[in-house]
Amino acid sequence: MDRQLVDQGLKTGIELFKQKEYRRCYKAFTSTINFIENDPDLAVSCLSQLISLLDCRAACLEKLDQLNMALKDGLRMIKRENYNCKGYLRTCKILDLQGKISEALSTAREGISIIETKKDQNNQFRYSKLLLEQLKQLKNTLKTKLDKKNKLHFKVLKFDTPVPSTKKLRLVTSPTIDPSTYLPIELVKLIFSLLDFSDMYACLLVSTKWNSIISSSPELFQNLQLKTQLSNKALNNCLNFLIKTLKSSNSKEIEYLRLKPKRSDEKSSLNTLSSKPLLINALEIYLQNLTLRDLLICRLSSKNGTRLFSNIVHLRLSVPLTRNYESFLIQQFSCLETLEYSIGDYKRVPGDKYLARFTEQVELAATKSSLKTLSVIVLPSYNSITKHIPFSLAFQKNMLSNLTSLTLTGIDFSPVIDEPWLGQFFKSLSNLVTLNLQFNKGMNFAWLLRNISNYQEVLQYNDLINNSSDANEPSITPVLFHSCPVKVLVMRECSVPALNVQSPTPSLLAYDSLKQLTHLDLYGSSISTRELSNLIFHCSHTLTSLSIGNCLNVSFPNDVFDSRSNHFDVNVLFHVPNLEKLYFNQISTFNDYTLKCFGETILTRLEQYSLPQLRWKVLDLSFNKISNTGLYNLFQVSKRQHLRLINQKAPKLVIEFLIIDGCHGTDESTLTYLKSQGYISKYSCIYNKDTWNGVTVI
Repeated sequence: MDRQLVDQGLKTGIELFKQKEYRRCYKAFTSTINFIENDPDLAVSCLSQLISLLDCRAACLEKLDQLNMALKDGLRMIKRENYNCKGYLRTCKILDLQGKISEALSTAREGISIIETKKDQNNQFRYSKLLLEQLKQLKNTLKTKLDKKNKLHFKVLKFDTPVPSTKKLRLVTSPTIDPSTYLPIELVKLIFSLLDFSDMYACLLVSTKWNSIISSSPELFQNLQLKTQLSNKALNNCLNFLIKTLKSSNSKEIEYLRLKPKRSDEKSSLNTLSSKPLLINALEIYLQNLTLRDLLICRLSSKNGTRLFSNIVHLRLSVPLTRNYESFLIQQFSCLETLEYSIGDYKRVPGDKYLARFTEQVELAATKSSLKTLSVIVLPSYNSITKHIPFSLAFQKNMLSNLTSLTLTGIDFSPVIDEPWLGQFFKSLSNLVTLNLQFNKGMNFAWLLRNISNYQEVLQYNDLINNSSDANEPSITPVLFHSCPVKVLVMRECSVPALNVQSPTPSLLAYDSLKQLTHLDLYGSSISTRELSNLIFHCSHTLTSLSIGNCLNVSFPNDVFDSRSNHFDVNVLFHVPNLEKLYFNQISTFNDYTLKCFGETILTRLEQYSLPQLRWKVLDLSFNKISNTGLYNLFQVSKRQHLRLINQKAPKLVIEFLIIDGCHGTDESTLTYLKSQGYISKYSCIYNKDTWNGVTVI
């Protein structure tokens, strides 16, 4: 009876397969296979039917494009009866469909070997000669496929070997169409320009024509990012090839070069670079054993080195620091406009014979540097025991007064924070547009406010005038107030002290020195609510972006019974007509009640000024204790619906991009509803996102 059920299930599945009912066919085969395998005795007696069922189900799965499941059935067939040709045939076909030709070929060879051995050992062994012949034919077909795939043999070009001449090129291949024959030469060069240098170097071996195109196109080698841990021999071959290629050009200048040599070859690689007659516009170099002192000595040691380094405009360094040599660097690189310096280590050079000579040169040369952008990032691995402030000599000698962008990160200014020269340096930056100060010990917002302009000198002058009987007294030198041209200010502090109520309030003239700000980022700073309001008021006509997340001394109303008077007043934002981006992320006093106060104030102001809407491009409320109710209250959804019912104007707040990452009280349905009603255009809601306190790059 059981055998009849098995035969009936196999017959039903085959009929469904012929009708192309593959899903019903799969279910029929599966139920029959499960019926057999649940009875061990039946599985032994109906082994041939089980093999046929697995084979048919694998064929069905092939039609359903479930090749992995079909492969499992093929392997089960081989496991059940390893001398049955059906299992090997089905498995090889599936592996071939998956593109695993070598695995299919090895499976076919294994099956043929097992069946041939079984046949030799047992003369009465019954097998299908037709299936065995099919398996052998499949093996030959797979072997032919694999040979075609491996027919093309390339001689691998090692980067450390010089480029061979085109006469020695050997390439064994079947006749193919060269795309460079039919494409315009401009398009061919554009394709080559997308390759990195090592791949382009290898393309020289493809054909004579490709070699000619690449070798006669110096514009392809303007932006070079050489591989890391490059040996001196490879660098020498690379530079020689570049010099040969650039001969066809009127200029021998390279736009950008990135170099990170082997640690053992750093000195020889530096000497090789300085000995070549090349000009580099932008250089990015990483050294671990050598120091900044070694780099400067290499610059002076050869005529080509002097010419090479003197013409660099943009320089990015990751080199161990040696005392005061960073200031000499600015003087020696006369055309330098952008310097990015990552300092991870400090190395002292005892008895340095070059130090006195360089110091004397800096003392005599009172000229200002042409440097426009300076970024100094001190990594955590830097040895702070040295107490050396990078570029301190340049600060004291007023060599950097032409800066338009300044980034200082991770520097310990606490030993010199009260030194007059440091404050005088910031006052001398009359062209500064971008100021980025992050995690510098000893620096805080109050210190910056005192030293960013000369307002203290103006106040002292006014006191002298008021206390003097004769305003034209010759001993009193007139002092005119000048504001700072900074438009982008980013301030991060290492630690934020508690707000001291008795601390002196800065003069309004100090805030007026920052009246040209357009981008203000004070995330995690010590600014207070009152200082923030004064600062926003003074730069209200230019400010477009404001970030005050994680400012512990800035408080917001978070409860009906909160009677504190030093809350941030959202009405201040209505005095900033160009405001586009607001970042209120990770604030301890920010909750649903805060959003309700914001929403009510905004709606009242819009009604008062008869404005249809208030539109912000970005509003970031990430990592705050807010929920769906808070979001509804922010946009005043219920009140606006009520106003529309009584046919009154209902102004609204519109946010183009709302960010609420890490706010677990919100859900997607609320955001989808707000988007459908036109309150927001798009949103970001990543609940498991980690808070971030790192360095901001601008």
